[in-house]
Amino acid sequence: MDTNQIDKAVSTRARVRINGRNGWAKGAEGIAIGFRSLYGNIKVGFADAAGNYTGEYTMVHYTNVDIIEDEDTTQQPRTTKTTDRRRPTVTEARIKKAMRRLQRQADTQARNAAHAAHRAERHTIASHLRALGVDDATATGMAATLRKKATHGVKGYALKDGVRRSCVRYTRGQFVALLAAYKPRKKAFQDARAHALAA
Repeated sequence: MDTNQIDKAVSTRARVRINGRNGWAKGAEGIAIGFRSLYGNIKVGFADAAGNYTGEYTMVHYTNVDIIEDEDTTQQPRTTKTTDRRRPTVTEARIKKAMRRLQRQADTQARNAAHAAHRAERHTIASHLRALGVDDATATGMAATLRKKATHGVKGYALKDGVRRSCVRYTRGQFVALLAAYKPRKKAFQDARAHALAA
């Protein structure tokens, strides 16, 4: 069921079926008797053989509910032009507002996840070296030289020993480019550079 069918299904108490994506109630049939826009759930009331509401119901997300089409309503005159241009009802407006809010929430979560992944890639030069297995003393010495040659990066702050210190963070690609152009003279630095580039 899509958002355009929810208002019609609830207002007419249409017969619906809970599809297989729902848990214990999958395959059950009932009537649509309400909609909770905050969570996008439809109140599906269970009916007896005569189609009367028994008083029992379950809340199911609207994507897990299908309308049962009657055979005599399959051949309906086309009224799309008039229905598309009519003013939405209060229920339809609330449903669309809830759908927009849910879409915004999903977009925000995806955007935050992308930002978190981008931030997780950025580290200081010394942190990049330590992550590749270089010891602290060698990483500190190499980072001091590489920082003088670096022209890119994002300025920020790092908390160390309770002190907030300024730092510059680099992506993996920026760090590798710096390391490729770095020509150390000290044997320990040469070995660490070769190890880091091979990793």
